Amino acid sequence: MNLEDNRFESRFGKLLSNLFTSTQIKFLLHPTKKICRWLPEDISSAITLRSVSPKAYRYLRNKKGFPLPGPSTLRSWASKFSVEPGLLHGVLSLMKYKGDTMETNDKLTILCFDETYISKRICFDKKNEQVIGPHKSVQTVIARGLINNWKQPIYYNFDERMTKEILNKIIEELSEVGFNVVAIVSDSGSTNVGLWKSLDISINNTSFEHPKLNSRIHVFADVPHLLKLARNHLLDSGFILPNGKFIGKNILHEVLNINYGKDYKFAHKLSERHLFVEGSGRMNVRLAANVFSNSVSKAIAYCGEKNCLDKYNWKEVII
Repeated sequence: MNLEDNRFESRFGKLLSNLFTSTQIKFLLHPTKKICRWLPEDISSAITLRSVSPKAYRYLRNKKGFPLPGPSTLRSWASKFSVEPGLLHGVLSLMKYKGDTMETNDKLTILCFDETYISKRICFDKKNEQVIGPHKSVQTVIARGLINNWKQPIYYNFDERMTKEILNKIIEELSEVGFNVVAIVSDSGSTNVGLWKSLDISINNTSFEHPKLNSRIHVFADVPHLLKLARNHLLDSGFILPNGKFIGKNILHEVLNINYGKDYKFAHKLSERHLFVEGSGRMNVRLAANVFSNSVSKAIAYCGEKNCLDKYNWKEVII
């Protein structure tokens, strides 16, 4: 290779360094040569791209000829990553490595956890040669940035409720790798209410002491879950306000009756489906949010001002 070729490759590499890794640039310069080994930076960037869109990954690799590792290479690399139940120590190591390049505020962390019911299937782990399952549920913990937009699963386990001991252990491990937990978020199911009690959480005390740092960790109930609970209470029994007035679903039924048969729907987000939710429909957050939406509030105000809701406490509803 002569001097001119070296200069061309150097300039070519600098131009593409923001888009491709050094291995990919070598492949573009010498497409006839077979890549013997992909480097970790090649694998990590490829997995990131594939996680965004597997279809786009296949299109770029197969149709456009982008220098990307094959699916078998990615699977082989991923199989070496330990994801056994419990704390994902491999993930914590990566977070520590990544955290060294982040500002302190960007590492302020919120822990979100939830217990999800799963199919009671039996699976076989080829790597460890062991049977997994059947399990009823899985507890999953995700760390998210308070200021910076990032999230990362860091813990999971089967058939396990969240306890004070498990939570403190996770918080301590995150602190060890430089991520300071400032808040936790969960739904208000019975097991999590038990956790709050063990942390002495109440209406008057909404935070607990960090197990390692001299700071407080704030506790929040999951807003979508609260929306569903509020909607269920409104439909099932209604609310009695401090002034003794009652608010129930009857006012929503009346708005639907007024709206029925008209070409112009002033409560376009409200339907019979929203007021007669049963079974899995009660888990739909969108239906609950629609009931408390601004458009429904304005529809009630409009009907009330037109004296169509005089026998209902419509003014209290829209406050």
